[in-house]
Amino acid sequence: MTVPNATADSVYERPARPSRWGAWLLGGLLAAFAAVWAWQQRRVGEGLIVYTSHDLVFAQPLLEEWSQVSGVPVAIVGDTEASKSLGLVRRLLAEAEAPQADLFWNNELLGTLELAAAGVLAEHRGSGWADRPSALRDADGRWTGLAGRLRVTVSRPDLEVYDLDFPAPNAAPPDGDATIVIADPMFGTTLTHAALLWDRLGRDRFASWFDAARASPRVRFVPGNGPACEQVARGAADAAWTDTDDAFTLRDRYRREGGPPFRIDAWRMPESWRREGEPPRAVVMIPNTAALIAKPEIDPRARDLLEWLLSPEVERRLAASGSRQIPLGRAAAAALADDETGEVEEAWMLSQLAGEAIYLRGLLPARNDVLEFLAARAAGKADPAAPTGDSPVLPMDGAAGDRPARAEPQS
Repeated sequence: MTVPNATADSVYERPARPSRWGAWLLGGLLAAFAAVWAWQQRRVGEGLIVYTSHDLVFAQPLLEEWSQVSGVPVAIVGDTEASKSLGLVRRLLAEAEAPQADLFWNNELLGTLELAAAGVLAEHRGSGWADRPSALRDADGRWTGLAGRLRVTVSRPDLEVYDLDFPAPNAAPPDGDATIVIADPMFGTTLTHAALLWDRLGRDRFASWFDAARASPRVRFVPGNGPACEQVARGAADAAWTDTDDAFTLRDRYRREGGPPFRIDAWRMPESWRREGEPPRAVVMIPNTAALIAKPEIDPRARDLLEWLLSPEVERRLAASGSRQIPLGRAAAAALADDETGEVEEAWMLSQLAGEAIYLRGLLPARNDVLEFLAARAAGKADPAAPTGDSPVLPMDGAAGDRPARAEPQS
């Protein structure tokens, strides 16, 4: 064991008989030790509190397993499909002066960046942090990427021409009545998607598109990616924006139940929106993030749990699960490529696409601006900077006819 501040020439000296002052000092030290021991015993009884916006069907078994193995009770606080991530981010900001949670497992990045900027997150640079590329971790260790998903479109198999990457509400689709479903853009990964559109289109063009989409009978907003995907699978809509975890989970269920086939394609940014140096496919990969909550005393058991969540074992299990999560750690990614079991084949294929993902960490200002805009629209307030008049909403240059080849229909 290394003793802090020990010098090379330190030697053991026989202690002298304690004086009266020494006795008082010894008594004070014993009292302090007793207080620390009592605090630790209380913590053992209290356990840890984990806030998570990751789907509980995947997060809860992992957290409960760690709790069982470690003997540390874990209270799990999730959120609803309709308020994904934003609800817990706001709760953590409200609790900043008296934090309740020990760890936050977020299902997206931009809310975590807001928490880091607000001083809500604690630094931790362990082995899991070191295993991630710099783009997928905070330089100060306030958060670390944990598995990821791609933004995708799901659609009926015969829908070939309709512009799914950027639907123009005023432009008629080939068959005259195709509809696209989008989750409420105020929440979850769709908020990240909306921030990206805001960043590339600017306020006026985004506002024009959003207002036309909201007024169009062919564009439908629903509470969450899962319900958006479900509408396509049930035949209630022709296409939807969603994430790979929702798309593959629903596809697996329909395969078991004999439901109709639908196709899954990576959402790709239209070419004319791309910036210099961005990859050719320009897909959107949204990482989960794991972070400790800043407290006067960080429970060492929370650090242990964080390291376990960031381990190659957990990332592989998420890759092999129904959500097909993409490993972000170097060790787990390398193991994915070498795996011959077939259990992670689809996650490996997704990871190849993720290699051409665009950079999202600069989107926090756009996320805050679009969130303010969407909140004003939800409250029925006008946006003072929105465009006026009846300017038509048309597809952006390059949005149509610039799509990657589609995969075979997923049945």
